Amino acid sequence: MTREEILKQAEYIFNASRMIRVHLAGMRTTHEKKTEKDNKDSELTMSQVFALTAVDEHGCLTVKELSKLLGISSPSTTVIIDNMVKKGMFTREHSEEDRRKVIVQIAPAFSDKVNYVKKLYMQTIIDLIHKIGPETTRKWCEVVSEIKRAIKE
Repeated sequence: MTREEILKQAEYIFNASRMIRVHLAGMRTTHEKKTEKDNKDSELTMSQVFALTAVDEHGCLTVKELSKLLGISSPSTTVIIDNMVKKGMFTREHSEEDRRKVIVQIAPAFSDKVNYVKKLYMQTIIDLIHKIGPETTRKWCEVVSEIKRAIKE
């Protein structure tokens, strides 16, 4: 395969990934506007959604751990956390073992919203699965599995 072909495929994959991300963000924004009635404090950026799902999956994380999972710097992660603490989504406290470490977790009052956001995303993906059919879905899962394997290497 030539360098130009690889570059063209990389660009296609990048644009398709971005399109999926934008589709998910647009679905959530549209649904929230219908149900939240202009409650600006409840709106989530995609970075906040990624942070929210990572913390939900792990229970609690240090800023450093969350930064690594999000693939961004600790200062950028701290900005996201600060905004989410202000909105009542996260709690933040110092580790008992090492006071230099800050532990982030989902605020108990926000747990219902986490489940709501996850359900919205899952429904959007289920809708896509219905549109593309079982054979393409199987292939998609195989490709994603290979990507996950390659990333872990």
